[in-house]
Amino acid sequence: MRKQPINKRLAAMLVLGLGLGLLASLASADLADPPAQQVHPPNDHVRNFVGAAGAHAAFWLLSGFGLGAWLVAAAVGSLGMRMIRNEPAVPIWQWLAGWGLLVSSTCASLHAVAPSLAGGLVAGSGGFVGAWSMIWLSEQLTVAGCRLLIGSMALAGLVLSGETPRLWFLLRAGMVPVAWLGRGMMSAGRLAAEDNRSEMSLVPDTSPQVSEALMAEVQQSLAHDGPA
Repeated sequence: MRKQPINKRLAAMLVLGLGLGLLASLASADLADPPAQQVHPPNDHVRNFVGAAGAHAAFWLLSGFGLGAWLVAAAVGSLGMRMIRNEPAVPIWQWLAGWGLLVSSTCASLHAVAPSLAGGLVAGSGGFVGAWSMIWLSEQLTVAGCRLLIGSMALAGLVLSGETPRLWFLLRAGMVPVAWLGRGMMSAGRLAAEDNRSEMSLVPDTSPQVSEALMAEVQQSLAHDGPA
């Protein structure tokens, strides 16, 4: 890794710290913290982990983007990680366009599919961005057209942002516990099958004796009921 100048490393740490601060603000968001007014009475003391600044940031992010605010925090954190690791970055306009498409398509999808997922938000789970996007799209396109356009926006945003390798890494990391769980279930199934086979082998097989007894009775009845 090439050594970075001190100012670039400091800027990278600040960006990463901003992303972590946004994540902490969203994780501890409380609708009773000012400036939010959805809950009455409001909290006497701000309960957000980041204080009053975190409460304001969480309120405006959730109002504007709904649950898509987590993507905004993820974008800032990803940029900080990219700067710290000195990874090759796409041009800033391309990065902004890509993440803008990702966030807007996510907000629109949340507003269309599950508008009440984030309870308490006035504009719905997609925020004002999702509400305005779906209002405009529904006036221009059919339902199928909206789905196609939103999906295309998300795919284009993922490619433009340069986050495809990172997303692939996250998917692979997420599949590791799933693979372990599947292997554990298969091993448990094999052990259960072996136990069943061992139990069946201990049960005495009386079917041949029953068959011979039945045959003897049939032969005796035939002998007694033979032709006169």
